[in-house]
Amino acid sequence: MGMWLRLLVVISAVLCVSCGSVRAPAATEANVIPWIAATPSAATPTPRPTIPVGTPTCMAQNLSAQFDGGQGLGGGQLVASVSFMNRGDVACYLQGVPSLSLIDAQGHLIQTHNSGYLASNGDDPVLLAAHGTTRQASVSIVWPAIDITTGGGDCPAPAAATIRVGLPRGGEMLTVSTAQAAMLQITVAPCRGAIAVGAFQAVEAAVEPTPVAHPFAYHLVAPASVRAGSDLHYTISLTNITKTAATFDSCPVYQEDLYAGDGAAGPPLGKHLYVLNCRPVGSMSPGTTVTFAMVLDVPSSAPTGRYTLLWSNLSPGTDIHDVQRVPIEIAP
Repeated sequence: MGMWLRLLVVISAVLCVSCGSVRAPAATEANVIPWIAATPSAATPTPRPTIPVGTPTCMAQNLSAQFDGGQGLGGGQLVASVSFMNRGDVACYLQGVPSLSLIDAQGHLIQTHNSGYLASNGDDPVLLAAHGTTRQASVSIVWPAIDITTGGGDCPAPAAATIRVGLPRGGEMLTVSTAQAAMLQITVAPCRGAIAVGAFQAVEAAVEPTPVAHPFAYHLVAPASVRAGSDLHYTISLTNITKTAATFDSCPVYQEDLYAGDGAAGPPLGKHLYVLNCRPVGSMSPGTTVTFAMVLDVPSSAPTGRYTLLWSNLSPGTDIHDVQRVPIEIAP
């Protein structure tokens, strides 16, 4: 179990913790571990990749491209990607943000414009080895599926049957069909033509995840309502459901959010990442339950109405069982 928790506790890049005094911790009941404003530190930057001297930029005739499909990001945003492989005899590199055109099923150009969404960070060069057989580089595209100008209503828009990607510098074009997504099928139909294109990113080789046991059951208790502009005080209980002791070598990062409605759509009021105050716990024997106090600030600008409180353990290997959702009302 100790070995599992060494993997569970925190993403390795954010093990360091800075404990501030953002707000006073909640007054807690006996046997409830108080909340602390401990936030995960920033990850150590990855060194900028270097490209061997003399490596040429990739040309369209040596590349193959495929539409990978996509998924929802929340808040009415959708994301998809196009990936690239170098079929040529020599290594080459891609760098920067390509141009992008959407073509409908009748062959007509769909009018688009830069949406202001952030599709990806950075524009480091991506080295593509010769004779590639798997995804080596990708470009993300992000667009809204709802009309935020009318309060988030439906937004009928023409769907792209093909995507044309123009390589930077040379300007050569590659065309991919959206009909057969390599992974998750999605319709590319940006509301009012708003779409963002990211820079080329390296695609890491797929690694089969190692099965991880999940030692905890969770129970979230929150009040039925909270006033805008105040702190929401609630608790999260962790129960060791295994037959061995669970020891916190380091403390896991968790996320908490308030989403409008049932949490299936609508932007969050603000994503908060904190580190669980697990140091007073030490070891949890089988069947033991430990309750932690939680605090979430509710913006004074939050509209009144029905929301979903989300709490999630962000440790490596966690899954849907580690996400808790409960309804809550925001009162004026």
